[in-house]
Amino acid sequence: MKINLSIIAVCLTLFASCGNNQNESKLEAVVDSFAVHYFNCQYKEAMPFVTNDSQKWLYYAASQMHQVDIDTLHAQTEGATHELDNITIEENDSCAHIRLLAKNFLQLDTIGQVGHFIDHAAFEMKAVRENGKWKIKMEGLPQSEKKNHD
Repeated sequence: MKINLSIIAVCLTLFASCGNNQNESKLEAVVDSFAVHYFNCQYKEAMPFVTNDSQKWLYYAASQMHQVDIDTLHAQTEGATHELDNITIEENDSCAHIRLLAKNFLQLDTIGQVGHFIDHAAFEMKAVRENGKWKIKMEGLPQSEKKNHD
């Protein structure tokens, strides 16, 4: 009887860990898809990967693009890339904190100014579950981490 309970406990642990791995894989796929589209200024394509409340920020980013920015993006030989640095899923499994590194992306500048390319920068993002699916929650446009100038 003890052996059967031990086997059941091991099986339950394995199933639970598989579920967590699958959950994290789905989250990674959402983060990856969002980052590919967002950092390449493909805001319409990034829409499915953000919460409903966050879509306004993608519309805002798109509205700040100038024709010069679009022409610059089209002339670029390589698009923006990114690396997922870290994902921390909270215990309640409904919120996650993400750190990623973006490279070679167009940073939109202040209103009325043309954007410029950034070699690399780190970003902190948040993901939440919306209708059972992971989505990026934007409370503004993603801002790169501040560098310590001490």
